[in-house]
Amino acid sequence: MDYKHRYDYHDSGFRFYVLLIVALTLSGYCTTNDEIIINHFDFFWRSLFNVSDEFFAHSILPTTFFNNQKFFSQNNLTSSCQNDLRIAIESVWHLREIWSVKLFNSWSKSMIPAGMFMGTLTDYGDYDQCMSITDDQESNQSLIIPQYCLIDMSIPMPKPRPTTHNYYHHTEGIIPDKDLLAKTVNLDFIADQDLSSSIIKQMILAPNPTIHEYLAQVSSNFYYSFIRRGICLPSSCTTNDVNKIIEKDFGQEFGWQLNAVICTPKSMQKWRPNALQTFSIFIIGSLLIVTIIAAIYDQMSNKKNKTISQKILMWFSPISNTRKLLFSETDDENFNCVHGLKFLSISWIIIVHTLAWIDLNGFRNSFRMKFFLSKFYLQPIFKGFFAVETFFYLSGMLTSYSALKYTRSNYRNLNKTTYLLLRYLRLTPQLILFMLIMTLLPPMFDGPIWSQLMTSISDQCSKTWWHNLIYMQNLIDIDNMCGLHTWYLAADMQLHWLSLIPVIWIIKNPRNGLLLTKFFIIAFIIITGFHIYLQNLPPGGIVTTQSDMLEEDRTPGAFTDIFFKPWSNAYVFFVGFIFGFHLYDSKLVHSFFWTKTKIVACWLLIIYSYLFCIYSTMPWIYGQPYNRLLSSISYPLNRIVWSIMLTLLLFMCITRPQSMIARILSWRVFRPLSRMTLSVYLTHAIVLHVALGSRHILIDLSITSLTFLCSSTLLLSYAVGSVFTILFESPIVNLFGYVKHDLLRQLQLQQHLNNNNSINFNNNNQKKEKRIINIDRNTTNV
Repeated sequence: MDYKHRYDYHDSGFRFYVLLIVALTLSGYCTTNDEIIINHFDFFWRSLFNVSDEFFAHSILPTTFFNNQKFFSQNNLTSSCQNDLRIAIESVWHLREIWSVKLFNSWSKSMIPAGMFMGTLTDYGDYDQCMSITDDQESNQSLIIPQYCLIDMSIPMPKPRPTTHNYYHHTEGIIPDKDLLAKTVNLDFIADQDLSSSIIKQMILAPNPTIHEYLAQVSSNFYYSFIRRGICLPSSCTTNDVNKIIEKDFGQEFGWQLNAVICTPKSMQKWRPNALQTFSIFIIGSLLIVTIIAAIYDQMSNKKNKTISQKILMWFSPISNTRKLLFSETDDENFNCVHGLKFLSISWIIIVHTLAWIDLNGFRNSFRMKFFLSKFYLQPIFKGFFAVETFFYLSGMLTSYSALKYTRSNYRNLNKTTYLLLRYLRLTPQLILFMLIMTLLPPMFDGPIWSQLMTSISDQCSKTWWHNLIYMQNLIDIDNMCGLHTWYLAADMQLHWLSLIPVIWIIKNPRNGLLLTKFFIIAFIIITGFHIYLQNLPPGGIVTTQSDMLEEDRTPGAFTDIFFKPWSNAYVFFVGFIFGFHLYDSKLVHSFFWTKTKIVACWLLIIYSYLFCIYSTMPWIYGQPYNRLLSSISYPLNRIVWSIMLTLLLFMCITRPQSMIARILSWRVFRPLSRMTLSVYLTHAIVLHVALGSRHILIDLSITSLTFLCSSTLLLSYAVGSVFTILFESPIVNLFGYVKHDLLRQLQLQQHLNNNNSINFNNNNQKKEKRIINIDRNTTNV
């Protein structure tokens, strides 16, 4: 019995050991076999598979998440944000899924952006990669939707930015004076003090400038720029979560302060237009449909005598509109040189806007900005606001000339309601279409700052769109202007309405009308001077005083505050108004005789006036404080000198049409380009918003880079402007050509009744209509 039991016990133990040995043998055989199979496949990227999880995770994860357990325990994030971050971090550590790698690899990598000490203060990370992580997640139930966040950290300054701060102004109190310390402080005593004292000692002993000294020298830039970093997070993280995540490793250790957190979540739904966008699509779509129908009809129809409805349809034909734009002649040869002047001026404006609308964070090497802006040979480019004065001058000149020509200097022919209303109706449809197009921009493009830019523009237009319709946007709430560049249309419209007074006087009594116009010039010069004196405004556009132009949020600065006002441009307008009267009177034009002495003297005056206007404000560029009296004299004086220069230039072109300058400005190529001026001026803002707002990279602050940027912007502005002209502006011009032609017939009838003379209304009707359309294009500036 015992023996049997012993036998059973030993037999079962023996079998256990046998089975254990067999299992271990088979297991070892299988493992060895798997390794042999894996090693049998040779591939080039084997080293990538040999990277440890820890090394790989530390290569991808931001330093904030290196110790994720400690991070989550110390930061009370919302449960959804914490859960999504844990999933993403675990995915990087153990699974190496592409979506999680993209999420964290989209972060800017350094607390201090590469190139910061040359002024590269922005690191966008990778916006497109951040927004693409949903494409790499197959499970819709646990889909993590990304959001791209821009973090703006400001470097603290000892005091708020002064009102007239200039890049060349030195900031006091940032660091101790090195020379003073070297003379007064005992270095042996400093050695035993705290860390900051030890670093001060290093600064004193260092043979070369330290980082602290260098940053103090360029500290003026920190009033206008931030340390800007882009990060990518799950959209479940709230703004409060983001603030907690960036509490460390974002410069707080250096004393930097959080200025703004702007997050843009990826939209997972198809775009659905809101009510305003639906209305915009309906209006623009309807116009495009009519345009297509008109083009087909124009191509197929050969009728010469068309009905009224057919004529109206033809107004929308892009074929006939393009033909008129390119090949129609100017009725008054006196104004051929105006075409070249308008083209050069609008090009100048576009170039200046391209440079001025880029904020400092959009540049690489921005610490070179003050040297770039103060270059002597670049000042003619930066003073583009004189190009705007050119348009005010031309507007005044063509206003008086056209009014006298239409009325034939007969007060009975002046319809005051028509004078005030027609210009409003001529410009407002294009302005409305521009605003409607702006509402459709947000879903069409994207980029690191696109959402921020479009939100700002949408908020402004939602508040002040009606200001544009009454042309008061340059006087009411200018900080929220809908379309910053539309201030010109408001100022020009206001001056056109005001010009009715001297038009009435000059038609009734030319001498008294000229005296009244001169009184207006003197009065507005005095008003402008008092405005500048009382508010201590700058003597002109001082490009190194950044706050004079545009603030960081693109609101108007001190210079634009006076520049946008109608009275600061009125005297230029009325100098042109007087010149237009003399062109119509033509006594001076026909009686003047040029000699070589007069030609040389005229050219010297033109050149000297130009140089005076461009360079008279150079002392203030280098930071000289504003003087109220000098500023109040310099600002209007420069514009009067500019007006005199334009008068001499145009007078020379008109009276010497065979001169070189007249031939250049009258070049036929300029004619269609100048006719697109209004459309180009309106739509170049769209081109700039897209070009600058959707950029994913910084702009190099160099002549070469900016030349390419300005050239491409100018070409695209004219390309977009030409489409806007042909599709939208030309039908309006055709309509007003027809209306004006009908009004001219009524005026002729009235004159016939007054003078008892017979007038043939039917002769050369098409020629008259064509002439009126051409005059209308000439009299509409920007």
